[in-house]
Amino acid sequence: MSVGDYDFVKEALDLNHVDELFYKINQKPGKPLWFGKKDQQFVFALPGNPASALTCFYVYVLPLLKKYAAYSDYHLPRTQAKLHSEFKNTTGKTLFLKAYCKNGSVSVLPSQQSSMLNTFATSNVLVTIPEDVTYLEPQEQVTCIQLDGYGN
Repeated sequence: MSVGDYDFVKEALDLNHVDELFYKINQKPGKPLWFGKKDQQFVFALPGNPASALTCFYVYVLPLLKKYAAYSDYHLPRTQAKLHSEFKNTTGKTLFLKAYCKNGSVSVLPSQQSSMLNTFATSNVLVTIPEDVTYLEPQEQVTCIQLDGYGN
């Protein structure tokens, strides 16, 4: 899913009578996420950039799949950790940042661009920064979504 002139996903979904439940989320990466329903089937149209698509998969798609597979706890585990260094959020969006967490300390990794997957190879969490948080000091607690085998 994209907002470009040559993206025909939304048009195809409309032509197939898939009802839009929401489109575009105030987050980074993954703003152009689309979600809809046709009859009893849910449809996701993920963003086109690789890191955006994978982030949206972890945060939205996987929990829905697990819910309908009858998992009692269908969200990825979350934990609290102390931020290694300061962080500024100047976007006005909720951020999902690839990071590495060890022994209760978390470091946000470089190369957060939505087109780059390389930091997913070394990350074990996504740090969640709410849209209304503009500055975090070192050692502040942040919420981390665990990506490393569900916390095992």
